[in-house]
Amino acid sequence: MRIALVNLDLGYPIDFWSSKKQSIGMGYIAAVLQQAGYDVEILEERFLGSEYVMQILETERFDIVGFKFIGLELSESYLKAKTLTEAFDNPVTHAMKMIRCVHPETLIVAGDYSATFWDEEMLRLTPTDVVIRGEGELAMLRLVEARRKRVGYETVPGISWLKGDNVFRTPSELVDLNTLPRPMRPQHEPADWLMINSSRGCYARCTFCSTFALYGEKRGNWWRGRNPLSVVDEIAAEHEKGFHNIQFADDDFIGIDPSRVEKIAREIIKRRLDVKLRFDARVNEVKEPLFKLLKEAGLKRVYLGCETGSKRDLKLFRKGTTVEQNIRAVKLAKSLDIQVNTGVIMFHPLSTLETLMDNIVFIEKTEDEPALVQLASEMFIYKGTPIYREMATRGVLNTPLTTYQIVDPMARWVHDEFLKYAEKEQAESMRLVDRKYRSGDTKREVVYQTSEEHLRTFKSLLGEAKQRYY
Repeated sequence: MRIALVNLDLGYPIDFWSSKKQSIGMGYIAAVLQQAGYDVEILEERFLGSEYVMQILETERFDIVGFKFIGLELSESYLKAKTLTEAFDNPVTHAMKMIRCVHPETLIVAGDYSATFWDEEMLRLTPTDVVIRGEGELAMLRLVEARRKRVGYETVPGISWLKGDNVFRTPSELVDLNTLPRPMRPQHEPADWLMINSSRGCYARCTFCSTFALYGEKRGNWWRGRNPLSVVDEIAAEHEKGFHNIQFADDDFIGIDPSRVEKIAREIIKRRLDVKLRFDARVNEVKEPLFKLLKEAGLKRVYLGCETGSKRDLKLFRKGTTVEQNIRAVKLAKSLDIQVNTGVIMFHPLSTLETLMDNIVFIEKTEDEPALVQLASEMFIYKGTPIYREMATRGVLNTPLTTYQIVDPMARWVHDEFLKYAEKEQAESMRLVDRKYRSGDTKREVVYQTSEEHLRTFKSLLGEAKQRYY
């Protein structure tokens, strides 16, 4: 049985991910299938190019093709759509239609966040035969086995499929992370940032977060960490191959067990591994002793999900943190000469001039020069999240989609005017990308360029909005 796992760009307005970063989830699924004796191939656009991937899918026959389906709400077709049919008109569904036409006997599978939350729409509006909801390793393995044995799917965990006109769903199962083989990897260059998964999930209950929605309310599902020695063994194995840049592909690297992270850091230092590290963390996890140790182990950059400088918005987002914690965490990490990507949600359906100003004050306290992406950042509302349900109840969403207009007219005006400015600035940045990309820079790094002019423009719009509406 021959299987292809495919990762195509859904068609995003900008490149939200740096080039040459593997889909680590697909790598694990491929490794599990390979370990079971199946012939599996990974086709990633970021490594092979979209034309080559489409050529392989058209000319070669696979028994099963599994598509990564993530970030639907960020895709250009979705953001411009008036109907669900238009929302699902993207490069991934185009590839599915081509396979259905050329290889009608192939089983088409979709997985990841967007497929999970939009499973019924995937089954009814696209050529998808089966949706894998949640984690994919056990589900894909048992689905392949059921297909090979030509039996029903009722015993396959965590999938959705159509029987007649009815959607059938089976309950999900989580895999023991310490039992997984190391992921299959595309051919990386030594300078690439290599993705390593040391944990899954997050213990926080942020209302906008798809991770929370994916793992649900069961506390034991919230965060799981791998054995620290196993993590460092994997880093060491890749280090021997010449890789020095390690990005932990974790929702929350530190999680509920800081001692595990301490063991990882000490083991890296003990083995004298010359590595650069990146990861995501919550602000309440930023403690000076731990981050000093991580700095010694090679930490270069941390993404901190601060989200806002507004007390009201922190409560709306159910962050479980304070503005003061946000400021302290950013300043502490920077004081240790660790680069910080400060996560900010500037605009959301219930933004007001007050919350926007609170965010500006926060950015001025934490950033030397703000990035355009921070000031223009918008909340993308994911189906299945608590904030999706709340906004749907309030009637502010463009149902059946999750797009919206900001309710407050003053905040909406600032949003509309600043995004016009941001789009103009971004167009210039994209021209820089064309010149710099060949030298190794990525779209994201160019778009992240900072400028005081961005901040002055935003503050000017806030002042003008007050004059217009008061």
